[in-house]
Amino acid sequence: GQSVSVDLYTDEKIYHTEVAIGQPTALELFKRGTFSCIVVEPKATFKGLLVKRARIWAYFTIDERRLPLLIKATTPWGPMSAVIEESSLEHANRRAAGP
Repeated sequence: GQSVSVDLYTDEKIYHTEVAIGQPTALELFKRGTFSCIVVEPKATFKGLLVKRARIWAYFTIDERRLPLLIKATTPWGPMSAVIEESSLEHANRRAAGP
């Protein structure tokens, strides 16, 4: 597990953001297969205080393509998730295989 620091500027504010990078793990997606991936979680602070309005986790493949497979979030409006479409995954695999 490592972390990367980046400053994000939005709404005329600067948010210092630490992006936690988890250890490689296996992720099983229904009808898509099992993938080796890493989980990243950004944690923003403003004026030294942790911004806790929501949490987000993004799962990326650990190959050179770094495909975003799954994004999960908890928000004030409830949990949300997004999964890569089967067709997008198939297209990415065909491009990686070459002509």
